[in-house]
Amino acid sequence: MTFLTPLLTAGAALIAIPIVLHLVMRRKPQQLQFPALRFVMKRRSVNQTKLKLRHLILLLLRCAAIALLALALARPVLQGSGLRGGAGGSAGVAIVIDNSARMGYRSENQTRLAAAKQIADWLLGRLPADSQVVVADTGSSSPGRILDRDAARLRAGRVRPASRDVGLDASVRSALAALQQAGAERQEVFLFTDRTAGALDTGTLEGIARTLEEHPDATLYLADVGVEDPVDLGIRSLELSGSTLAVGQSLGLGATLASVGKRPDKPVTIELWIDGPNGPEKRGEQLVTVEAPLQRVEFSIAALPEGVHQGYVRVVGSDPLPADDAQYFTVSVEAPRRVLLLADDAADAVFVRQALTAAGPAQAYEVDVEPFTAKWQPRLHDYRAAFLLDPPSIGSTGWRTLGNYVSGGGSVAFCLGRNSQLPRLNSADAQQLLPGEFRWISRDETYLRPRSYSHPAIAPLADFAESIPWPQFPVFEYWSLGELDASAVVVAPYANGDPAIVERRVDRGVAITVTTPFSDPASGEPWNLLPTGVDPWPFLALTDSLTAYLCGAADTRRVYRPGETAIVPLGEAAGATGYVLRLPSGDAIRQTLPAGQREAAIGMTEEPGNYRLQAGGAADGIDAGFSVSAPPELGLLERVTDAQLTAALPAGRFHLATGEADLAEQVDVGRVGRELYPWLITVVALALAAEQWFANRFYEEPAPPN
Repeated sequence: MTFLTPLLTAGAALIAIPIVLHLVMRRKPQQLQFPALRFVMKRRSVNQTKLKLRHLILLLLRCAAIALLALALARPVLQGSGLRGGAGGSAGVAIVIDNSARMGYRSENQTRLAAAKQIADWLLGRLPADSQVVVADTGSSSPGRILDRDAARLRAGRVRPASRDVGLDASVRSALAALQQAGAERQEVFLFTDRTAGALDTGTLEGIARTLEEHPDATLYLADVGVEDPVDLGIRSLELSGSTLAVGQSLGLGATLASVGKRPDKPVTIELWIDGPNGPEKRGEQLVTVEAPLQRVEFSIAALPEGVHQGYVRVVGSDPLPADDAQYFTVSVEAPRRVLLLADDAADAVFVRQALTAAGPAQAYEVDVEPFTAKWQPRLHDYRAAFLLDPPSIGSTGWRTLGNYVSGGGSVAFCLGRNSQLPRLNSADAQQLLPGEFRWISRDETYLRPRSYSHPAIAPLADFAESIPWPQFPVFEYWSLGELDASAVVVAPYANGDPAIVERRVDRGVAITVTTPFSDPASGEPWNLLPTGVDPWPFLALTDSLTAYLCGAADTRRVYRPGETAIVPLGEAAGATGYVLRLPSGDAIRQTLPAGQREAAIGMTEEPGNYRLQAGGAADGIDAGFSVSAPPELGLLERVTDAQLTAALPAGRFHLATGEADLAEQVDVGRVGRELYPWLITVVALALAAEQWFANRFYEEPAPPN
C-alpha cells in the first residue's frame, strides 16, 4: 500500500485530544446514603464497571474517527498494475493507432479512425506535460522519435488513413523498442483499434503476447473503438483465368462477394469495368441476391486485343466501409509463345503437343517439332522454351548450345527416358544444366506425388490438388539421382521420395529435369502411364503448368497488396532510358531507367488501383502495368471476443476499455492502483455517528427526583 499524501498521516497524532478530554471530564461518582450499606457497596461496584466500559468505548470511537480521517486524507492506494517499474524509474507512454483502410468504417457519421484519434487526444491531455510519449500507427514500420505531450497530440492528430498495414503486433513492438531505447523503465501502451478479426487475428495476438513477455514492465490498454454489430458488403478477392493470355483467349474473372452482418433486402449490382481507348468501359453487370456470407460472381471477356489491359470489379452503392468495394486487375494479351519439341520421332512428341494445343482455336503456344538429327541448334534462340523428349546422346557442342541458351534467359525441359546414356548424362557439359549425377535406372514402381504445390512450376495445380488421382498413373521406371547440385530444387517427388521433377537455375534461365519420359506409348513396356492412362487430364494440366513456367508466364505477377514493391518486366525495350509511371490518382511521374535493365521496381504502391508504365512507341517502347488491391482480411469485421483476448494475451498484462469513461477508470487503476479514500471516509462517518450516539447516551443528565 502507498499514500498519495503521506504527510497527512501525521494527523493521527490528534487522537491525544480525546484521550486528554476523557481524563479531564471523567464523571465523579455520587455519594448516596442508604441504610443498607451492603446493597449500596454492591451497586457502586456495578456502576463503576459500566462507567469504565462506556469510557473505553467512547474513547476508542473518538480515537478511531480521528485516525481514520487522517488516513483517508492521506489517500492510501493499493498497488497498481500499470507502470510497474522499479521505484523512481522513468515512465513512458506509447500511443498506437490502427489507421488501416478498415478503420475507415463509418458509424454515426464518424470513421473508426476519427473516433480513435479523438479518444487518443483526450488521453494525451490527461498526461503530465513532460511525459515521454511515442506515437505509432500501422501505416508505418517506424514510430518516430520520443515526443512531449503537446507534440504527441499534434502527431496523433495528423494520422491519416493508410492502405498499407504493417500489423498491430509490429507497431506495438516498434513503439516499445523506442521507449526502451529512450531509457523508459516503465511503459504503458494504449492500442486504439476496432477489435475486429482483420486487426487482431491469431498471428497478431501471438505477436503482441510475445512482445509483452519481452517487456515485463509494460502494460497494454486496448481501447475498443469498433462497432458492436458491423455491416459490410464488398469484393473479398478476385481470381483470373490467367494473368497472361494468348490472342483470342477469353479472360475469366471470379469475384468473391462477401457480406458481414445484416444482408441487404434487395439484389445488389456487381459491375465489371475495363480501360478502353477513351477511358473506363463497363463490360459486364450482374444483379446478385445476397444469400450467404461468401458468394462467387463470374464474368468473362472474349477476344481482348494484344497488349496490356486493366480494370476492376466493384459493388455498386454505398456502405459503411468503401475501401473493399472494388478489386483491380491487370492482364497481358500476347502472341502465342513459340515452343520447340525435340524428339527422335514425331510420334514421341504427340502427347506434349496435344497437351499444349488442346485449348481450341485460341492457342497460348505455337509448337514446332524437330528431330534431334535436324539443325535445331542455330534456331534454338527463336523459341521461348524447348522440350527434349527422351533425348539420345547429345554431343558436347549440343550441350554447350543448350547452356548458352539457358544462360541467356531461355528455358529447357529434359524428359529423360530409355534413350539417355548414363556416361553422357554425367559428363561435365551435361552437368552444367542437369540437377546432379545420375546413378541408375530404377525399376521401383511408384507414382508422382507432390508434397507441396508452392513451386510456381506446379502452383496452378494447387486448386484441384486433392482431386488429382496420381496413383492411377503409375511410373514403372525412372532415372535415379544421387546427390543434387546446391542450386537444384525438387519441384515434385515420387511417392517413394525420389526426385521426379527438379529445377536448376543457370544465370538468367532455367532448366527442368523430369526423370521419366513424357513420350512413351501405352503399348510395349512403357516407363510410365502419365500420358496414356484412363482420362489423363492430370498430364495435360501438368504439361501446361510446366510450359507456362518455362515460358515465363507463371513468373509474372501483376496484382500486389498496398505497400509491396512491384517488380514489372519491361520486355525487350532494352534501349529505353526512362518511362512514365501513371498512378491511380491520374498523376504521372517520370522515372529514369539504367541501360539494359529489363525490369522496374516500383515502391509507390500505397494507393489501390491500376498503375501503368509507358515509354516510346508501340513497336519498341514500354507498355506494362500492374494493379494494387486491398487484401482479403480488410473485410474481416467479425468481432474478437473477450474470451479470445484473455486466452491469447498474458494474464494481468492487458486491460480492455470502451469509451473515455471506461478508459479513464482503467488508466487510473492501472497507473496508481485502487484508491481506498471512499471506503475510509465512509468508515469515518460511521465512527462519528457511533460516537455521537454513545456520547448522547453517556452524558445524558439523570431526571430530577420528584
